[in-house]
Amino acid sequence: MRTFVVCRLAIVCVAVLWRNGSAQAAVNNEAIEPRSVETSLVLTNAEQVHRLTREQAARAFRVTVRGVVTCSLPDSEAVVIQDSTRGIYISHLNPDLGAAPCVGDLLEIEGVTDPGEFAPSVIARRMNRLGVSDLPQPIRPAWDQLINGSLDTQYVEVQGIVTSVRADGITLLTHGGKIQVLLTAANGPTNGAALTRYANSMIRLRGCLFATWDAVSHQVRVGQVHTHAP
Repeated sequence: MRTFVVCRLAIVCVAVLWRNGSAQAAVNNEAIEPRSVETSLVLTNAEQVHRLTREQAARAFRVTVRGVVTCSLPDSEAVVIQDSTRGIYISHLNPDLGAAPCVGDLLEIEGVTDPGEFAPSVIARRMNRLGVSDLPQPIRPAWDQLINGSLDTQYVEVQGIVTSVRADGITLLTHGGKIQVLLTAANGPTNGAALTRYANSMIRLRGCLFATWDAVSHQVRVGQVHTHAP
């Protein structure tokens, strides 16, 4: 059985995650009522942003975070950066802020919170390049973490056996169960014919995990993962 490693992938898996608490609660890791939030508060790490509810994130709290780019999405003018706490999605990186960042770039982002389409994120207002950095050590998620969305925008590594190959991806048998993996390369859809050589192989997918969900119900599409190569 052949084994290979796919590095620097963005992995999108089905899930949904909602958290309670306010901006101040995020800072103190305590649950307090939204009405007690101080609008002058500045959030300084990714976990503080991620803890906000959609309603709180919509209040556009100020954010200043530093982290390494684990996923670059230039067509969407977005990246995911990860600091010592977790990863966070950064949007609105338009050309006025500078050239599109690459995976491995170390950035300082100033912006404001936004509910996002799935989980709280940051709308960039200023981007400062600090150099380059090693990627973080990947989390190796348990099955429930892989499908419940709790590791949304985290840098992870998933291992399994390729049980079938499709034009747009593969089916991966992991320790916890089977999951469909949709594959997208940086320049477009993956070449399905090229994937056939990995049939019945043990592989590892390493990259940034995203959650996918139903746009209307915001419910998880269980059993599906989408990987996006940088």
